[in-house]
Amino acid sequence: YFLLIIILSAYFVFGKRASPSSELEEIDHKLTSYLSVKFVVSILTSVAFYIILTAFGLDFALFWSFLAFIFNFIPAIGSIFATAFPVLFSLLVFSPVTSIILALLLTIIENFVGNYLEPVLFGKKMELKPITVLWGLMLWGIIWGIPGMFLSAPLMALLKIIGENFSFSRKMAAYL
Repeated sequence: YFLLIIILSAYFVFGKRASPSSELEEIDHKLTSYLSVKFVVSILTSVAFYIILTAFGLDFALFWSFLAFIFNFIPAIGSIFATAFPVLFSLLVFSPVTSIILALLLTIIENFVGNYLEPVLFGKKMELKPITVLWGLMLWGIIWGIPGMFLSAPLMALLKIIGENFSFSRKMAAYL
């Protein structure tokens, strides 16, 4: 075993490294761009939530804004949870009218971010159709639960990239 470890170590240290293929570079680029855009959008949403929740005087505003940051990484349904939890908590603290106003403001923020800002920032980086993201959310959510929901968009982009590089799956990848 010792000799095998020495030989393999020498191979890894002195062996000729293959240049990364274009598919791997494309996967890396798409995943990096997805995560960076999602991170920036989630930070902006979180800051906006914090400002509004603090202005309303809701307890645990920092916690609710952090929760919004985390839930914003789940496509499609994450924004619903990010808005619902602080609004439900506000029903315990405020009057129903104040809670409705808070719900409207948080919903406006989530809709602006999810329907305008995020698509503008993503542009054509991911090149996925919205229905593909929803199907991926369901599929990966069934397979892996919550972690699958977090990873659904990058996984669907990965499947599209892999599908585009094989002749038998190129047509199907075009539908993604």
